[in-house]
Amino acid sequence: MRVSVSKNRNSLESGDEYFLLNRDAFYEHVDREDFECRKSTIIEATYHENWFEIDNAFLPPILFIKDGKVKFINGRHRTALLFSYLTEIPVIFLSPSASRFASATEVIENKSLIGKLVQSLKPDRLFEFPDLPVKNLG
Repeated sequence: MRVSVSKNRNSLESGDEYFLLNRDAFYEHVDREDFECRKSTIIEATYHENWFEIDNAFLPPILFIKDGKVKFINGRHRTALLFSYLTEIPVIFLSPSASRFASATEVIENKSLIGKLVQSLKPDRLFEFPDLPVKNLG
């Protein structure tokens, strides 16, 4: 299944960026407790219809860094499913200074960690996702 990445995320703010996240780097730095806090613990080999817009435009997970760990705004299930098939997935990282409570030191550390975890994502990049059914998972 060939997909593009949706740029239609009106909730994003200046400084939030699209990236390509490597599976090994993700699992090394993810906050496991946060990642495993999903509505469903069983990951069915199915895409949720709400993960895509028209013409297979994928809505990537939205992540952020806190205390040196990758945490989620949304997309835990998407991430778990895709990383069972792919070594890299498109994601959005909130700006390292997104938290109004982040100190200057935290912002610098977050920028550094993001730089180690991801690669820039070219705007027109297409992805080959596994051919799985698309359903309404509730």
